[in-house]
Amino acid sequence: MTFSDITALAGLALSAAVFYLLATRARGERLTVFGFTHADGQIDSGRFGASLVAASTSLATVLLFFLSTASYYGIVLLWCGLTYYLGQRTFLKYVKGKPLIRKEIRTLSDLWYDTIRSSLNARIISAITFSAFLMILFVELYVGSVILSSFIRPFALEYSKVISFGLLSLLVIGYVRIGGLRAVMHTDQWQLKMLLAAVFALAVFAFVVATRPMEMQVATSFFDVQAETGEVILFCAWILVLNMSLPFIQLSSWQRLIAAKSEDEAWKGFKSNTSRLLFVWIVPVLVFVYLLTKGIVPGDLDELFEVLRSEGGLAEGVLYPIIVVGFGAALFSTADTALIALGTTLADKNTFQDRLEGMSEERLRRVFTTFGIVALGLLTVVFAIAEADLGAWFMPLIYAIFGQLTVITPLVFYSLARITDEPRDISPISSRLIAVGLLLGWLVIIAAVFVDRILGTFIWSQMATFGSLLISGGFLALGLWLDGRRRRERAGGGEK
Repeated sequence: MTFSDITALAGLALSAAVFYLLATRARGERLTVFGFTHADGQIDSGRFGASLVAASTSLATVLLFFLSTASYYGIVLLWCGLTYYLGQRTFLKYVKGKPLIRKEIRTLSDLWYDTIRSSLNARIISAITFSAFLMILFVELYVGSVILSSFIRPFALEYSKVISFGLLSLLVIGYVRIGGLRAVMHTDQWQLKMLLAAVFALAVFAFVVATRPMEMQVATSFFDVQAETGEVILFCAWILVLNMSLPFIQLSSWQRLIAAKSEDEAWKGFKSNTSRLLFVWIVPVLVFVYLLTKGIVPGDLDELFEVLRSEGGLAEGVLYPIIVVGFGAALFSTADTALIALGTTLADKNTFQDRLEGMSEERLRRVFTTFGIVALGLLTVVFAIAEADLGAWFMPLIYAIFGQLTVITPLVFYSLARITDEPRDISPISSRLIAVGLLLGWLVIIAAVFVDRILGTFIWSQMATFGSLLISGGFLALGLWLDGRRRRERAGGGEK
């Protein structure tokens, strides 16, 4: 292990210690369900903005996605950051001045149930949300295991990634259980500082690294794109749909919003962190594309770290440790948010909210801790079994995470459009039709992921996102139409 490795490992250990210190300071006087999942609605604009940037839609995964696809999509990846910013801005603009949303809604299934009294649909929404955040947590910890295993490998070569995965799981559970979302959003400020430093270090590295021989260069120009025009158009359309809908359909967005003191406080936090948000989404794309023009094609984190170490000097001694710690901060900022979101999906009106709110503080903390240990323990077992093939599954899993969330988009948007109306009961047949649409849409996403894995493409997962939207939206429209016709027939029969 070199001096730079020791420095990077020390930086990761220091970050972990800071996480625990900040989580302890953020601990409330008394733990409640609302306090654990939504920080009692007491987060100020500074912490809201830092959390929004640091935990923005699985950022460590996004950075690795950029790294893996830069040689294919090139500068087109800038579209991801621009649309993500636009989606967050649209979401926060929409909720501004609508205190009813923050006051009455804790989860997306609650949002639906407060519009349409269908427990069946609400539970399916919770299940899809749970599935997506379980995958997010798994992928983030996988990324972390890649980082940490490089330091453990000399001591436990065969099991280095599994040990890393388990250690990171215990670390996340440890500081999340202390104070829930309040602890998470307090640690996000530290994590954001580390992430910004890492992105800056990446930019410095891109300028100081030596250019490789011409025959090793993948891109001859900064604007080279390997993807065909049709693939670029499909990718851009897919990203636009995802990033404009995700703030509305991702549970962590609602948790963060409800945790803020007010909608104005949330908007203020977003505006004050706009430059940081764009920095962490745009600069990595520019860096990875620029590295291609220098003949450097690090397709994953291991290769990127190896390039940094092999350069020696400034790259190895200074930039490498900063980048390692920053990537670690990015994965923690998303992993802890995903763990909180997992617990929240089981604490809505149609699952265990009433039972949890009746528990003592000691028992409630024990329940949350046990849930985290069981969930992450199962993920560790899955990781140990599937570790050898996980590298090939990384990209399909990313498409599965975000694709399945779009299945609930029509229901969420319908609920938001009717948010001020009185809750409405629907017939069992209409409820079942809507449920069928949700399940079929989800199955289309999962099936497309397996097809792309077999064929080694991305196109089917992208197309499946649009297909699942049409399926769930179509069945929603059909269910509501049938229910409306039933109501009209009853009303007509009453008049007669």
